[in-house]
Amino acid sequence: MNIISYSGTGNLGDAIQTLAVLEVFKKNKIAFDDYIDRKNLKNNMFINGWHRNKNEKLPDEAIFCSIHSDHQHLRQIKKNCFVGCRDYWTLEICKKLKIESILTGCITINFPISNIKRKNELFIDSKYLEKNQYTQGISKDLDWKSQLILAKERLFLLSSSELVHTKRLHILIPCIAMEIPVILDDIHESDNDRFSLISKLVEINKIIDINSGIKEELLNIWMSGFSKIIERYNDLLYKRV
Repeated sequence: MNIISYSGTGNLGDAIQTLAVLEVFKKNKIAFDDYIDRKNLKNNMFINGWHRNKNEKLPDEAIFCSIHSDHQHLRQIKKNCFVGCRDYWTLEICKKLKIESILTGCITINFPISNIKRKNELFIDSKYLEKNQYTQGISKDLDWKSQLILAKERLFLLSSSELVHTKRLHILIPCIAMEIPVILDDIHESDNDRFSLISKLVEINKIIDINSGIKEELLNIWMSGFSKIIERYNDLLYKRV
């Protein structure tokens, strides 16, 4: 099964999502064949992530799972597809377009629990201007292999932290998955659609830890949704294409 690689997005979160896809494939014994750049998406591949670039074209038929997208792009999809939506906003658009769909939440909830010794407070694109501030922004010229290396390093950094502050979705959810205490900073109004699932579960500026129950809620949403994806696309997922 082919999955997406990302060029020119300037966002390390894309590579982090891809590592989560590989984690899901490993857990479910789904064969990984190759990466296809998002500029050349094809039918019958596994497509996740953010798809709202006006110059991007979605294939009319694929395994759409854990995607965030808009009316312009979703209407390109055949009505007989089954779309796994990352958030309520995308799910609502699918329903309006009469595309069969289900909520899966973010695929990064599948990262394993971290048992690394934790130290230091970490700030990633946080509103707090700390000396140890990191960013998800990367060079748009960075090749895909280098992006994956940086993404693995970022996940290790998260897993060795005792508390993380961030406004980034693909830092927040991996932290929840790995059971790293995390605080979601104030998000911009323009991000409300992307956070339309998370905002119903997470309080801004409040520590999310293993006792919050949020991980369990997100995992239940994922497992319920992904089981339907497997049921629908079993022949494609378990056959090399």
